[in-house]
Amino acid sequence: MNGFFERNWMYVAIAAALALAVHAATLVGLPDAAMARALDMLAADGGYNTLTHAPRADANSRKIVRPSPDLLYSACPFDLDKAHGALRVYARVPRGTYWSVSVFDAHTDNIFVENNRQARGGKVDFVIVGPKSGLIDGGAAHAPPQVYSPTTKGLVLFRTLIDDEANLPGIDAARRQASCGTYSDGGM
Repeated sequence: MNGFFERNWMYVAIAAALALAVHAATLVGLPDAAMARALDMLAADGGYNTLTHAPRADANSRKIVRPSPDLLYSACPFDLDKAHGALRVYARVPRGTYWSVSVFDAHTDNIFVENNRQARGGKVDFVIVGPKSGLIDGGAAHAPPQVYSPTTKGLVLFRTLIDDEANLPGIDAARRQASCGTYSDGGM
């Protein structure tokens, strides 16, 4: 056995290097490719920088992942280049049920999350800025908090728990008041 490695050390080294390169490419490239596909699928429904509200999940709901039938989902695939560098996200938090908003960059990294217990004043209001736009002047009293995205594309995902079937119409109405759009100093 020892003679095998002495005779074939170069082939073993090449195979190991190739395996390492494929492994690294998979770790780096697969999340980016999966997110790019997901963003394109979601943007096909309403475009980039637009919030869309998915119907309640059922056994056939498998667009991206296996969604929970106890949650309502709203999504805003974003492209900061198309939003002139900044995207404003605003939502009132439904009362009496679990609710969250998450922001993911193009590498599938979660860069921001806030839930109903953390939201101050029963709402969330923030601006996503990216590598090309940088931070906006936060000196203005009316400027909302900023979330930095290391990529120009990503996803804002809202989840709302349907805690009781009787509350479904109110929960659905509340989530449809959320917005996601190009930011300007004067508002959305």
